[in-house]
Order: sequence, then structure tokens, then C-alpha cells
Amino acid sequence: MATRIKNKFNTVRTQLFQEITIAEYVSWWIVRALLLIAVITAPDPNRMLTDFVNMLAAYALPLLRLIAPEKSFISKVDFRCQHYLNFMEFAGIFLGHCLNVYELVPKYDRLLHAISGPVAVFAAYYIYKAYELKEGDGKYRIKPGAATFASFSFSFVIIVFWEITEFLGDYFFGSYCQGYHFIVPADDIWFRIFGPGFNGGVQQFPLWDTMMDMIDATLATFGGALVLYLVLRHLRKRDDARALTSEAETVSA
Repeated sequence: MATRIKNKFNTVRTQLFQEITIAEYVSWWIVRALLLIAVITAPDPNRMLTDFVNMLAAYALPLLRLIAPEKSFISKVDFRCQHYLNFMEFAGIFLGHCLNVYELVPKYDRLLHAISGPVAVFAAYYIYKAYELKEGDGKYRIKPGAATFASFSFSFVIIVFWEITEFLGDYFFGSYCQGYHFIVPADDIWFRIFGPGFNGGVQQFPLWDTMMDMIDATLATFGGALVLYLVLRHLRKRDDARALTSEAETVSA
């Protein structure tokens, strides 16, 4: 048993440095150290617990690769996918909470939700690619449309899950992710578009916050999916052109 665990660890470590550079690996530990600082300096136990749970995401992919069966698609998810998780954790926990950017930058929370859409799209591409590797034994052709649709759909799962965690955090730990003590701001862009709504927006801020975050992320997700599709289509055409050139050279030889 111990030998099997040791072999698995060595295999994953070898794969890690085949897929990312030393500099990228060092950046992971820099982010993890900064997240730990945010946890240690949290102003209250609830914030400390919330930040600690979120900090675990910075270790997610390596741990999943360690415990996942070798034949599962999870064991083939590219380690670069971890960069996207690290970025969101760094922006939310260290910048947002530890450096108090949430208070210093207006609409910072809305900005993070908008950014999370495209980030989830590109992270999901690695998951889709890993599944194709599982099915195709390393010989596969990514279909731009299918990959983009799968990544786009995964992004919506993340958008919804994010709002669920905010609700649960507020409900069980008394946090203020959804701002129960606020009223709908009259200068909000969506307030200007939709108006005050039922009851003039009174006591509706949690619902407003949830739905506006989801709308921001959804709109940005469309943009991220379009960029992903164009990139994948370009790469597909390039590979096809190279294959034709190689075939022509083989025939002429």
C-alpha cells in the first residue's frame, strides 16, 4: 500500500513538471502564502473560516490528481487549470479581503463576478480536453464547437454554485456576501435599465445582488466563449494545414 502511494505521488510529481514550468509552480506557492496571510489576519473567526475554506481551492487540482484513479479523466486534467483557481482566490481573498479592495474599489465584487465567467470557460476547456484524452487514448481532435459549448455550460455551473455558496455563507455564518443590510443603489447600471422593480427595491438587495452578479457573469461568459471558439477554430485550421502539408511532402517523397 505504501509503495503504491509513493509511486502515485512520484508519477503525479513527474507529470506536474512536464505540464508546468518551475516559475509557474513557484507562483502557486506565492499565492498560497498570500492566502494564508489573509486567513491569519482575518478580522473575525467567521471571516477566518470562510477564507480558510476558500484557500483550499489553491490545492485542489494536485490533490485531485493524487487521489483520482489513473483511468479517470480527472487524472488527465492539465495542471495549468490550477492557475485559474489561484487567480480567483488571489483576487477575492487576498486582494478583496486582506487588502480591503472590496471597500476601496467601487463594484469590485461585481467585477470579480464578471471576470469569473470567462475564467470558468477557459478552465472548463482543460476539463473537456482531459475527457477527450480519456476517450481517444491521446489521439484526438478537439471540435471547437463542442468544446466551446461544454466550457460555456460549465461556466454556468460555476456561476450558480458561487451564488449558492454566498447564500449558505450568509445563512450559516452570518457573513454579508449578499448584503442584507443594503438597499438597491440608484446609480447601479442594472437599476437604471430595469428600474426599482416591485416595492421600489425596498428589502430586495439580496435578490438584486444575486441576480445582477449572475447577469454580469453571464454576459462576460458569452464573450469568453466566443474568444475560446475563435482560438480553437484557428488552432484546428492550423493543424489541418500542417497535416495536409506533411501528407503532400510524404507523397512527393
